[in-house]
Amino acid sequence: GWPPFGDYARTLLGSLDYSWLFTYAVALYFSGWIGDRVNLRYFLTFGTIGSGVSAGLLGVAYFADIHHFSYFVVFQIMGGIMQSTGWPSLLAVMTNWFGKQRRGFILGLWTVNTPLGSILGTVIPSFWADAESPWGWSFILPAFITIGYGIIIFLFLSTDPQHVGLPPPVHHLSGDKKELFKSGGVTNPLTEATNDIGEVTVEDLTDPDCKELKTEANGDTEIPKPQCKDQKSLSLSDTTILPVSCLVELPPSRLLSPVDEMFVESLKVAMKANPSADVAPIVGLVVLEEGQCFQESKKESYQYETLGGNNSRTALQALMKEDDNPIFRSRLVSVYQGLSDEAALRLAAKHNLATSLHHEMTTWEKVRMYRALLFSLTGRAEDDSSVPEKPKKWRDYCASILMQPVRALDDACMFFLAGLPKETFSVAEQVFDLYSMGEIKGQTAKRGSLGKKLDLKGSNFKHARGLNVTVVHELLCEVAANEKSVAEMTAECIKVKRL
Repeated sequence: GWPPFGDYARTLLGSLDYSWLFTYAVALYFSGWIGDRVNLRYFLTFGTIGSGVSAGLLGVAYFADIHHFSYFVVFQIMGGIMQSTGWPSLLAVMTNWFGKQRRGFILGLWTVNTPLGSILGTVIPSFWADAESPWGWSFILPAFITIGYGIIIFLFLSTDPQHVGLPPPVHHLSGDKKELFKSGGVTNPLTEATNDIGEVTVEDLTDPDCKELKTEANGDTEIPKPQCKDQKSLSLSDTTILPVSCLVELPPSRLLSPVDEMFVESLKVAMKANPSADVAPIVGLVVLEEGQCFQESKKESYQYETLGGNNSRTALQALMKEDDNPIFRSRLVSVYQGLSDEAALRLAAKHNLATSLHHEMTTWEKVRMYRALLFSLTGRAEDDSSVPEKPKKWRDYCASILMQPVRALDDACMFFLAGLPKETFSVAEQVFDLYSMGEIKGQTAKRGSLGKKLDLKGSNFKHARGLNVTVVHELLCEVAANEKSVAEMTAECIKVKRL
């Protein structure tokens, strides 16, 4: 055998296997973590070409007459690290492309590559299996094939369908989100036609032609539903087709998050690429005058505040002006009546969880919502210059609106920002807006990819907590004026705390 393997071939080859397997197992965790934070096309290209290079260098040992066992160990370890980039990153790409309904079939078909690769990995080296054959080629030839695949990945891989103008796949709700729908007070408006929040009731209607009809919801809760004489009425969360022109923007008190123009553009691309895509219904709150009864026969004469699907509404109304396709002129709408502001916000949050074409709330949107709920809880107007006392149930209230357990909410920095005085809060808003456009001093990241804003995380303000509000205001002003970077603001906060 090839020295140093010779008489100790089994022991030394076993050590090489162990060094590769151990390195691969440990590196998988770190590769998955890194893959979530970098461009997957570049990461997979790097790993694939690196895997080919490490295998090729093992074969070079034959032609360079290398007999040091440490040489083989080093490149086995290198191969383990490089190959660990593949599995987690490829799973992420497959998840981006295929929805849950077809994922089992697609992944079953895709994982054929594992046994097929094992077969080829056995057949190709067998050509040089004889003791006198140049065994180095059994490593070098597969290495060239692997490097070739790395080049193909770099040239042709698109890690997300939205990058090529296709709509994202439809993902069903996971089990934990289903539990949130069960425990959060409002039945999922996209799948069921009832609502069990105590506050979500139709207001008493004074029209003499209307009467209240009590119906059971979820087994034991009664909800009044209006029923008009000689007219069929839509009950809570009935779904119907409505002209997009009937949909209007919400007042601030019911708005979970403002329209995201970048996300709207990505929606327009997705809708144009697949106009007939099966999307979740928009959630609309019918606007009625006091005492007025909703009649289905006149449904197109009403306006509907868009509780869920505000970005979709904006995209559709823009497409109506740009495209003659009639499919953009109407949409399925789940119709609600008489919701309180709290119930409307909760319903909007659930719609956001339920749809695949959803808008991820940015840090500042959450901060702004937390602040609105603080003022709502304390009965104060948001234009009040002073900040109300923060009640203990504030965080619980925010968690219930966002359909998340309290422990899942972002750190206390978000609540710190939400509780700033009016003038300081306005400056903080400027800082977040500038960051989203990539215009903060020292900011390396520029405007995000299609449909995504740059998001300044609340943790950047961790060291500002506990400082005098005047100091915080001055530091935020300096960042907004491009005199300081976010990192410099953090350093200054730490310095002030130490003094």
